[in-house]
Amino acid sequence: MARRRVEDEKRDEDEDEGEKGEYVRIFVNDARQPLHFCGAGGDGMCKLEDFLRSQEYAMNDGLDDFAACAYTGR
Repeated sequence: MARRRVEDEKRDEDEDEGEKGEYVRIFVNDARQPLHFCGAGGDGMCKLEDFLRSQEYAMNDGLDDFAACAYTGR
C-alpha cells in the first residue's frame, strides 16, 4: 500500500511580504493542493479566517445533511 502524507502550513505574513494576517496551505504527498474555495492565490496561501469559514459545513456535521444518508461519523 502506498504511503500518503498530508501537511498543513500556517504562516503569519508581515507587511513587507503581503497583506498582514495568518495564512494556511495544504500539501498532500509534497503536492500543494489548490484552495480556490477559500480564495487562495498563486502561492496556494489562503487566509486562515477564510479557510475556516469554508470548512463550516463539515465542522457542523453537514448542517444535518449527513443525517439524511444515515452517516454516523464512525
